[in-house]
Amino acid sequence: MPGSESTAVREGTAPWVDDLERGVLPMTERIGQNDMNRRPSNWTSTYGQQHAWMRFTAFPVGILAPHKVRIYSRRAHFILNWWDPGEKRSLSERIDGDLLAALARARAIDEQLAATGATGASHRARISHADLVARFLADLARRAAAGEIVPATVGRYRTALGHYLAFAESPEIARTVPSATRVDRQFRLGLNAFLATRIVNGNGRGTAGRPMRSANFVILATRAMYEWAADPDRGRLLPDGFRSPFRTAAGRMPVFKGDPLAKPDISVDMAADLVRACDDYQARLFVPLILFGLRAAEPRFAFSVDLADGWLAVPCRPGLLLATKGKRDKRFPLLPELDAFWQSFDT
Repeated sequence: MPGSESTAVREGTAPWVDDLERGVLPMTERIGQNDMNRRPSNWTSTYGQQHAWMRFTAFPVGILAPHKVRIYSRRAHFILNWWDPGEKRSLSERIDGDLLAALARARAIDEQLAATGATGASHRARISHADLVARFLADLARRAAAGEIVPATVGRYRTALGHYLAFAESPEIARTVPSATRVDRQFRLGLNAFLATRIVNGNGRGTAGRPMRSANFVILATRAMYEWAADPDRGRLLPDGFRSPFRTAAGRMPVFKGDPLAKPDISVDMAADLVRACDDYQARLFVPLILFGLRAAEPRFAFSVDLADGWLAVPCRPGLLLATKGKRDKRFPLLPELDAFWQSFDT
């Protein structure tokens, strides 16, 4: 091994050493050879010279060195290395182009570090399927604790993504698509085929019972997971520019192809017969729905200020945690024939 850092540069196998001594190229230092008293291993003595990292420590006049990013040369490519505050660890990126390409990329990383303080989302290249699912479910659990979603939603997603993991961790898929960043159209088609033949028990789990009926929800849950992971403000787990193959993968709802001019399946007489058959409790449930499209609870939140000029207003009331159907404020005429019905809500 060389006896000093300077001789390490002169004895290196890099093709630009002669130019470097003439001052044409930036100065470099060899990394990983400072401990001269340690007896080199067989691998080090055989391959150490060609695999060692050589760092650029100075650049010619007119070329500014990157502020945060270190540039190394290793055999026929370059390596960028920097500390990422968001990830709380050092990150590296391989550049297969020339020195100018390495400098351009280093400056882009410098700008991103200065603007956002992190670049980790661009360099998570090997997040496993299981890790992705675990992180997504943990985020859902935090949202449920904050009241954004109901806890039952977390359970539904956990069950649905269990089928995703059963496919992703199968031997063939685990060999060809070992990480979530490598999913593609073929992976999505394979998952669809897997779900089409998936056998579950009565509660949707297991491997014995009946064919799965909720395969579309599994695809929807998978799409939501990848959209979350690619979002820089939420998951921030996938590289910049990642394109999810599940973006438009969910099955489309069937389009009704009936005759638009045909008579409706439910006639006015049928609706009247339903109301006549209702007792007082059932009438309060069905009449607002049939006539006005109101949920049964919505008329109970009507106040005197909502009555004006023969109209009944049914607005959303965020202060009472009430959102009307469709989250739209509504207004209906107060028909004299329904006076007795509306008064029944006061009893």
